[in-house]
Amino acid sequence: IIIPSVVNKEWLRPSDYKTPNWIKVHHVSSDFQVIIKRLSTEIDEGEAEAITLCKEMNIRLLVIDDLKGRKRAKTMGLKVIGTGGVLVEAKRRGLILHLKPILDELIKARYRIDDRLYRFMLSKVEESS
Repeated sequence: IIIPSVVNKEWLRPSDYKTPNWIKVHHVSSDFQVIIKRLSTEIDEGEAEAITLCKEMNIRLLVIDDLKGRKRAKTMGLKVIGTGGVLVEAKRRGLILHLKPILDELIKARYRIDDRLYRFMLSKVEESS
């Protein structure tokens, strides 16, 4: 997983927390900073930097939950998937046993999800709310 430096700084976590080895933090190069500045007038800086990093590194799939950011990423030719979509796919592939407890934990940790989307994701993997 590759994340931009701004997203790494946005996380709410204890000050002694170390980013896991399976997450690689990348800085957007100076050549691409102009794109971040332009996008930041439309969307939050974290989303702007994530989209720009994808463009810089020629990554075609972006995991992003913010609706404005998702729409903007699509206009720039990126494919997008949200956290919920990743989890639904993980359940389908047998990488996780149950989706509901993971979604419930995310909600407890202040992950925002609409009730309709919550029920829809569970129905996609034949779990009930």
